[in-house]
Amino acid sequence: QALSATAHGCAMALRAVAPLGAPAAPSSSPTIARPWRAVRRSCQSSAIAAFALAASSAPKSLRHPGPKHRGRGQATVATRRCAELDAPSYKVVPLEGRGLGAVATRKLQPGELIITETPVLAYGDDFGPAELERQFSALDEETRESVLALHDSYMLDGEKSLEGIVRTNSYARNSDSADGLLCPRCSRFNHSCSPNCEQSYNEEASEMRIYASSEIEAGTELCVFYTEVRQPRAERLQALQASFGFVCRCDACSAPSRESDDRRRRLLEIDEQVAAMAAEDPERGIDMMHEMFQLLDKEGLHLNFVRKRGCFNAYQLSFLCGKKSEATDWVVKAYEFSMLSHGPLHPDTVTLASYVKD
Repeated sequence: QALSATAHGCAMALRAVAPLGAPAAPSSSPTIARPWRAVRRSCQSSAIAAFALAASSAPKSLRHPGPKHRGRGQATVATRRCAELDAPSYKVVPLEGRGLGAVATRKLQPGELIITETPVLAYGDDFGPAELERQFSALDEETRESVLALHDSYMLDGEKSLEGIVRTNSYARNSDSADGLLCPRCSRFNHSCSPNCEQSYNEEASEMRIYASSEIEAGTELCVFYTEVRQPRAERLQALQASFGFVCRCDACSAPSRESDDRRRRLLEIDEQVAAMAAEDPERGIDMMHEMFQLLDKEGLHLNFVRKRGCFNAYQLSFLCGKKSEATDWVVKAYEFSMLSHGPLHPDTVTLASYVKD
């Protein structure tokens, strides 16, 4: 009976997690469409909380992993967080055909913090253009100049507007929100459909952070993602053109491939189908998570936030199957990928750390 209740709670937790990395829902406001640059969806605190409640009623032998993995990876990433202060890891330079962009000044490792920035402007459904102008007027002169220096994809007659700049350069607060956040320094990071960096907003700290998601050599452009990169090429191109006014010429878009489109399309399918596996076939759900990792590797997509969530899904599914050892391994991996994509202070990482320590 306890396991039955746990299975129901686990299924509900899985369903509570919507597709990762999707752009914020479009606004109905005719003034500004808010096509914010995507901020990846987190592990969803509500989903983790729901699963924790369900797991608390399960037999102790099937609960969270023991303390043997406690603290894994913390010192390494904590040290990396100091790297930005010790030695600048990037510089903004002109790039042919891409305007300004961020380029690595030294070799970067996965999970290394590149930049932390507090948003200078916020825009959402609760306030309109007048509030945006009020916030802008309250900024110091240097910050106002940094905002006005940003690109405006919505210029009319060659004239920039504050709304156009915000519309072009803001990141979504999260993928459930139509709110946008403007971070002038983070806005210098261009888009790639095979990004080597990941952006993460920490609501509690009110900070946007960008982390290296793969090993990056000095001189390489640092790119994040503005839209759902697991879409096929044609859909990505259409979304970027419509929202940001540019034709993507990243490596993934410059060399169209049916195989690449199929892999990315399948990644989205897995994300949509795995929730049902909690109730229908947990073993099949675990197989799907293994397939997801294989597809990410084959496609060369270094999306640690996607891997984090995949591991957490596999943890829940393994729990349902009564596989304690596998569940232990999966939740530790979820924690480690959260460290790489969010850092040690993000709520997701803190929550997952408690799972590892429990």
